[in-house]
Amino acid sequence: MPSGLVASSVTAISESMFWVLGTAPCSSPPCTSLLRTTDGGAHFVGLPAPRASLASNGDELNTVSDVRFADRMNGWAFGGALWATHDGGASWRRVPLAHPVTALAASGGVVWAVVVDCASGTSGCGSYAVDRSPVGSDHWNRASLPGLPSGSAPAPSVGLQGDAIYLLVNHGSTEELDVSVDGGTHWQERPGPCSADLGGTLTASAGALWAVCPTGMLAALHRSLDGGRSWSVVRAPGALENSATLGAYGPQVAAVSSAGGLSATSDGAHWTLAVRLPAGRLHITYVGFTDKDVGYAIDAGATIGQLLRTDDGGAHWTVVHF
Repeated sequence: MPSGLVASSVTAISESMFWVLGTAPCSSPPCTSLLRTTDGGAHFVGLPAPRASLASNGDELNTVSDVRFADRMNGWAFGGALWATHDGGASWRRVPLAHPVTALAASGGVVWAVVVDCASGTSGCGSYAVDRSPVGSDHWNRASLPGLPSGSAPAPSVGLQGDAIYLLVNHGSTEELDVSVDGGTHWQERPGPCSADLGGTLTASAGALWAVCPTGMLAALHRSLDGGRSWSVVRAPGALENSATLGAYGPQVAAVSSAGGLSATSDGAHWTLAVRLPAGRLHITYVGFTDKDVGYAIDAGATIGQLLRTDDGGAHWTVVHF
């Protein structure tokens, strides 16, 4: 197992089994590393990682920045390129998608990827498409959606609930929520909660959709309890930066990065500052929950690359040691 891992991404399929993508000192780059635990982080084993450099974002071609697993066998590393494994991470294959992947999620036996769709092949172009594949194979096809952004639109954000797919998409002058409840066969358009020119980040969980919406200065929190038909503003825990990251389990349990640290709620209304870090140190790049108690966060502040875990719904967080 590699020592000195700097964590970049985490993906969990249960409270006991998760994978961590990062980089560790090595003599033969790329030094991208992958760890897996089956006992909640008490012990880790090293696995082969994709032969791609680790990047902090998806702009750099032929790199990866995030990892997601749908189950014990099927997973993907993505960013500037897309790699897939169907044997639990024992081996990886480069998937021949032409452009970077900005978001990826799997549910209901299908994996969905938001891809850059312009000749330049960089995510700054503002034109995107959505591809999908069965989780157990690499048979990718373009999804037929009501509409996709073009020009300088923000990248779409994707959220999954079983067979339901939600896409927060800029449609020109409006931000829409494209919804399919039958695995992508039929789609509906519903009003989105965010500004069209600034976009937003969607988090889907059983019984609730959450959205972090940049406003130009600070971000606002919105929540829907009816599949995106209507949205309400959630009082935020202090000042939220436009890049705020949120994870949630249902309508009540959530954690979000704020100016003071990482704040959590257990009732969907009242927040407590669960992790306080010095100003300029905290940079939460991911928050997610596997159930109402267990969640994970990546603190990439000051290039530390720490993995944080909670066992009490976000009230307390501890550093996971590799």
